[in-house]
Amino acid sequence: MNDELIRIKNDVESFQQKPASTAIPLYPGIELCYLTFSSDSFSVHHKAMPHIIQINYCKAGQIVWEMKSRNRIYLNPGDFSLHTMKACTDSVLTFPKDIYQGLSIYIDLQEVSGNPPELLIGSTIFETILPKIFRENDAPVFLAGTEQTESIFSAFFNQPEELKLPYQKIKTIELLLYLGKTELTSSQRLFE
Repeated sequence: MNDELIRIKNDVESFQQKPASTAIPLYPGIELCYLTFSSDSFSVHHKAMPHIIQINYCKAGQIVWEMKSRNRIYLNPGDFSLHTMKACTDSVLTFPKDIYQGLSIYIDLQEVSGNPPELLIGSTIFETILPKIFRENDAPVFLAGTEQTESIFSAFFNQPEELKLPYQKIKTIELLLYLGKTELTSSQRLFE
């Protein structure tokens, strides 16, 4: 991943109450970061990176993410969102319950397209499907949690140490396959 993304992660980690685990590389161009915030709010400022998609999942608490475009993402437990790192260049994150626990998955489409995970070789997830979600604009996409998505995301947490990385890799692939077959409705898109 590029230096700007590393700087953003370091800035975010500085707002967390307890030390954050560093970004976990899962595949070339795909990283995972667990997040725990105990704060009212904070601002994030970074360069526009339209080739990096961020997937955010709320495990506990609540987050309100106001983007520069005035789009807002509200995540409650079980909900998740997707946006390019262009959409959140100047944004404010607010935690109405003063606590938030979740995870973010960063996908660098430029890097992963040339070297996809073995199970996704030959699919069009990185070249067509994910970019199609944002082709009209860089507006974030909101998805309410379902039984299927909860079975995917819940496995990212509370695994035995020796099985954490395999679960993280498998569930990331499963999430990408889920997104690959999901038809988004207009109500799931937050238009600018």
